[in-house]
Amino acid sequence: MQGPIIGGTIEGSLDLPGNQVRMSGTFVPMYGLNNMFGQLPILGLFLGGGSNEGLIGMTYEIVGTPGQPVLRVNPISAMAPGVLRKIFEFNTGKQNNPVEFPPNN
Repeated sequence: MQGPIIGGTIEGSLDLPGNQVRMSGTFVPMYGLNNMFGQLPILGLFLGGGSNEGLIGMTYEIVGTPGQPVLRVNPISAMAPGVLRKIFEFNTGKQNNPVEFPPNN
């Protein structure tokens, strides 16, 4: 999501039958100004973390049940610009396992 005031990324899953929420991402305040650093050639990747993030951002995760999700924020990630912030990301929402399909009968 992006707008002139805030931006952010999110990935993960909302499993209603399994009663589980597992998501993570980056919150980017002042997205319009913050994202300008990400648009610079070559330096943009390092300073801005790519075209969807910014110089200043904070990583977060949301875990738990849909009725009582828990939000965890890593405040140290706000001090790390762009690519360095990736070190502080939560791996909660990452898809590590391939999608499993039910067997054909």
